[in-house]
Amino acid sequence: MRTRLRSLLKDNRGIATSLMEATLVITIAAVLSTVAVITSGDQVTDADINSGKSEVKLIGISVLSFMQDTGYAPAFLLGNKIGPNDGITMILESEGTDPDDSTGTWPLKDGAKDLLKHQIVENNPGDSKNPYIRVGDLSYARFQGWNGPYMSKVSAGDPWGDRYLVNIGFATSQGAAAANLPAGRKPAVFVISAGPNRSIETKYLQAADEFIEGGDDLIFRIQ
Repeated sequence: MRTRLRSLLKDNRGIATSLMEATLVITIAAVLSTVAVITSGDQVTDADINSGKSEVKLIGISVLSFMQDTGYAPAFLLGNKIGPNDGITMILESEGTDPDDSTGTWPLKDGAKDLLKHQIVENNPGDSKNPYIRVGDLSYARFQGWNGPYMSKVSAGDPWGDRYLVNIGFATSQGAAAANLPAGRKPAVFVISAGPNRSIETKYLQAADEFIEGGDDLIFRIQ
């Protein structure tokens, strides 16, 4: 019996050797599978980050195009009231979930806000059914008027389901005055996604010339 067992162990085609080979193959396959899953996860994360970066840039360029056409920021709540004493929104936002705010500075739960699509897609500021003056309706040539839509649509949240935000109020004379920065200093205006950790780490109010991005936030500067 012992002789037969030794023979099986020594035989390259024996049962014991086959089981060892099978176990080794299964172990290697499991390791490779784990590595593939980890690599795939990294690729998805990179794809999400790149998608978020593209979207904040697209939103920012759309806002800049609006400003170039009209001469003012997409921040007013009534299209026929765009003066220095008229109602403005401090934050433009996409649809989605409010991200966490680790800075404690963003007025996410209250304050004047408007949807990005109202301003740069629909020409329906403040959901008021009171549009901005459109291109061709102005009697002077310096600015054309609202010449959108500036985006075909605004994504319903960033790749992690949170809102894109723009602190657009600081691009108006009212908002800049409320920022109360030293004379000659302008507040930074930017588009932001809270990024993969879903927590904003960039302060809402900063001087444009001393701007600091926080954490893994995705940002496009407008001012």
